[in-house]
Amino acid sequence: MSHGAGWALTWGVATHVGNVRKNNEDSVLVVPPVFVVADGMGGHAAGEVASSLAVEQFRDVPMASIGAAELERRVQLADASIRAAAEERPDLAGMGTTVVVLACIDRDGGSGTGPEVVVVHVGDSRAYRWRGGTLARLTADHSVAGDLLRAGELAEDEARSHPARHVLTRALGTGPPSAVERAAFRAEPADRFVLCSDGLNDELDDAGIAAVLGAGDDATAAAERLVAAALGAGGRDNVSVIVLDVVPAPGGAGGPAGDISAADTAPMERPVPPR
Repeated sequence: MSHGAGWALTWGVATHVGNVRKNNEDSVLVVPPVFVVADGMGGHAAGEVASSLAVEQFRDVPMASIGAAELERRVQLADASIRAAAEERPDLAGMGTTVVVLACIDRDGGSGTGPEVVVVHVGDSRAYRWRGGTLARLTADHSVAGDLLRAGELAEDEARSHPARHVLTRALGTGPPSAVERAAFRAEPADRFVLCSDGLNDELDDAGIAAVLGAGDDATAAAERLVAAALGAGGRDNVSVIVLDVVPAPGGAGGPAGDISAADTAPMERPVPPR
């Protein structure tokens, strides 16, 4: 279930091709309580194909099966589907994608506590949590710079400018089969989550992202402002953002709510306000 007696979900999505790229190779899928961002690579249309194939694996996850094991299995199916497509079409050879998936699960049958949140990811698309004025990164980049950061060989500011920060050590569809990283924890009402492609965090550091999330906007406005801020800071890559809020349900009656269709998929263009 995607809701409980005391909480509900609201969300917003924004994506943009950026100021430099000609194609948007990001894909976004929202099928509550599952939310997905994928960042394709491979040039021409190949990156768009890879990211689209990845998110498609999450469109029909049975509600009763939602959990870390099932989401990880879907990531592995996405990896296989991308590799199969590349074998069938030589023009797609070498394509790949990152993916980050977040699901909110009601484990308490309406007890009024917040949902369990499961995050799975491969690559350098990220998930964040904003709670009580503090931003926490929920994923670790699977990149050369990210690996060096985790090993203590780079500081955060050095990792942001490292020449190999975009060299992925794990990706779907390319290289050896990638291990899926996953985490699960209990959310609290008033938690805010962000899923994004690296077009956001390449342009905005954590302090910049936190400043937007703490401005008091609803989920849709926050997503659009994050994209607008990334564009204003350079917009050198495609940028895609989902903002998801766990909110107290009015009158204690929980239920999913949203600012877009429950099956909104990208690549897409969505108007963003000027910075």
